[in-house]
Amino acid sequence: MNVEINKENFKRLLKWLDSDEEQAAERYGHIYRVLIKYFYSAGCPNSEELADETIDRMIGQIKKLKNYEGEKIKYFLGIARNIKMESFRKRENQTELYELDNLSQQAQQLENPTDENLSEIQMNCLKICLQKLSAKERKLILEYHNVTNSNKKKDVHKKLAENFSLTANALRVQIFSLKQRVAECAGNCAEKGAPM
Repeated sequence: MNVEINKENFKRLLKWLDSDEEQAAERYGHIYRVLIKYFYSAGCPNSEELADETIDRMIGQIKKLKNYEGEKIKYFLGIARNIKMESFRKRENQTELYELDNLSQQAQQLENPTDENLSEIQMNCLKICLQKLSAKERKLILEYHNVTNSNKKKDVHKKLAENFSLTANALRVQIFSLKQRVAECAGNCAEKGAPM
């Protein structure tokens, strides 16, 4: 929704909050503080930005709300809830992409042991830790990360989930858990110095 955030649209929001300008300004300040607390308590590090985004989206919907009779703060909180979920998905995807990229590189390095990005100890540790997984888990994690074309990644992951009788979310959870186990095992192994 591309509504220009300008003085006129902002005045429209204030008027919607209350016909009295002073009351409207007070309500706006209160709602803004509630939004910041809402995002902060939800664990969002950028709570002020998300509160601003909520206000912006609210301004975009203000024309449709002329006859709205409910508690106005609840409408703001409904928008805020959607923005919070979007924020979590973005953060989750960014974290997942970073972790996937990292593990993908490690998986590729397993297939190409001459790669100089890992020391011999790290390479041995990764191999040892992957061998500690069940055959099914090892196949799952290696196939999940063995996608070279990022455009096909979603399709490959969907097919993989079907092959392992998992939903897409269950697949991601399973992969995350396996990555954690392999990373912890590899870290402990590398500290001790892996057998050659």
